[in-house]
Amino acid sequence: MFRPLICWFTTLAALAHAATTNTFRFIGVVEPANLIVNGGFEEGREGPTGWRFGSARMENFQYGRTRDAAGGKLAARIVCRSDEMSGYWSQRVTVKPHTRYRLSLKVKLESGKALVYLRGKTLNQRLYLNAATDNPLVPVFLPAKWAAGVVETNTWLAQTLEFNSGDETSLALDLGMYFAAGAVNFDEVELREIP
Repeated sequence: MFRPLICWFTTLAALAHAATTNTFRFIGVVEPANLIVNGGFEEGREGPTGWRFGSARMENFQYGRTRDAAGGKLAARIVCRSDEMSGYWSQRVTVKPHTRYRLSLKVKLESGKALVYLRGKTLNQRLYLNAATDNPLVPVFLPAKWAAGVVETNTWLAQTLEFNSGDETSLALDLGMYFAAGAVNFDEVELREIP
């Protein structure tokens, strides 16, 4: 009978102490680490640390960082002049085999087609995003949310992609424009293990 009362008073005393000293400790699940280096594109002088831009036709692109960010001060930006070639910000990531992961990021597509692409020896996960302004049915006949892969333009939108790594231990993450003239910004990129 007294044991529950003692536990109750001990808990109250601990809460009172924590409230007067502003020290609370929560015991819970720790969020898995973000495997992406510089997912906010904030770090780096000449370009974003951990990322490189590549294309078979570099002259077709303007790429760098912009102050039009979803979070923080900077975001990655790509402007593609024509539909001749795709171009991507890329980063290599180490993963555990046979593990579930969630890729999350913010994308602001102004026009054209964007591709979020995770690839390995056998893994091939893609997320295609098409600007609503490039679809003749949107918004007159269909809302953008009803057309597969069509997204609102000039708005930061959260995107996620969940996958199992299979036998992979290393993946390439590519964020870019996919064979279409247009412009896109990427920000707040995270790749975390799903507990």
